[in-house]
Amino acid sequence: MEEQATDVQNAVGNADEDATRDRAPDSHVAADEMMKDGDTELPSEDEDLADRHPGVPRASDSHSSAGYPTGNLTDEDRIVAACSDPDRHLLSDPEQGADIIKYSKSCIVKFGNVSASEAMNQQLAHRILDPSIVRVPEVHHHFTRDSDGYLVMQYIDGAPCGSQVARENVEKIAAAIKHLWSQSDLPVQAPGPIGGGMTQGMLWENEEIEIEDLQDLEKYWNDRLLGQMDHVRFESSQLAFVHCDVAPRNIIWSKDGIPTLLDWAHAGIYPRSFERATLSLNTQQGTKVDFSDSLAELLPLSEEEEAQVQQVLLG
Repeated sequence: MEEQATDVQNAVGNADEDATRDRAPDSHVAADEMMKDGDTELPSEDEDLADRHPGVPRASDSHSSAGYPTGNLTDEDRIVAACSDPDRHLLSDPEQGADIIKYSKSCIVKFGNVSASEAMNQQLAHRILDPSIVRVPEVHHHFTRDSDGYLVMQYIDGAPCGSQVARENVEKIAAAIKHLWSQSDLPVQAPGPIGGGMTQGMLWENEEIEIEDLQDLEKYWNDRLLGQMDHVRFESSQLAFVHCDVAPRNIIWSKDGIPTLLDWAHAGIYPRSFERATLSLNTQQGTKVDFSDSLAELLPLSEEEEAQVQQVLLG
C-alpha cells in the first residue's frame, strides 16, 4: 500500500459528494492520503506517551499544506518509540493479534497486523455514520514500519460490552448494523475493502484474495463449495458496507448508551449475507450463542440472502 493516489478524497473522503459514485478508486491507495482532514484536533503537548521521548524530533502542531496534522499524531518515529516503551499503557488482549496502547488522553495506537485497508474502512465509517446511532473512532494516521502497521485513532471512553448483552443493547447494535447497511454514498468499486485490496478475516479462512467483480466472487465461493450444494448466486445481491466481525469484544458502550463499533479490519463492500455468516462463525470462535442468535434474528434478510448465508458457511 505504498503507492498513493492524489484523488483518493473522492473515494473515501467526503461521502456526501456525488463524485464517489462516478468512478472506482485506485486499489493501491495509501490510507494516509485518505485521512487529509484539516479539522483534526491534536492532543496537548504534555500528554502521556506522546511526550515521553524527548530524543525524537517533534513536528510542529500545525497542519501540512496538504491539510493533515503534522504534530504528535503523525510523528511516526515518536509513535513507534511510544509503542515500544516498556511503560506503555497496554489496552488490548495480547492474544487478539494486534496491540493497542493509550498514546495520549485523546488517542490510542493500534499496531502489529494492522492494514491500510482497516484504516480506510474505519475512517469512512466514522465519516458517514450517524453518531447518535453508532460511533466509530476517528482515524488520525496510518503507516507501516518494518512490516508492522500503526493506526493512530481517537480514544473513546466507555465500558466493555461483556459477554452477556441485554436485549435492549442487542437491539441498539442491530440498529447500528442496519444503519451501516443503509449507507448509499459509497465508493463505486468491486467487492472488498474500501479502496480495494485483499480480503481479510475468518470468512475467507484467512486467505488474502482480491475480488474483481461479483462474478469473480461467485466463482471463488462455488470453487469452495465443490458441489456440496447448489451454486451460490451473488449477481442480484444487494451490496452494502458491512463490518463482518460484530462481537461483544468489538463493542464498547459510551456513558450515554450509544455503542461504539471497533476493529474494521474485515469490513468492506460485500453482500449483506456476509454479515450474518460471520455472526455464526464468531459463535464458533467463542462468542455467546444467545448474542449471535438474538442479533441475527433482528437482521432479517430476503429468502435468497438467507440461502446465501448457509452456502457461505458451507464453503
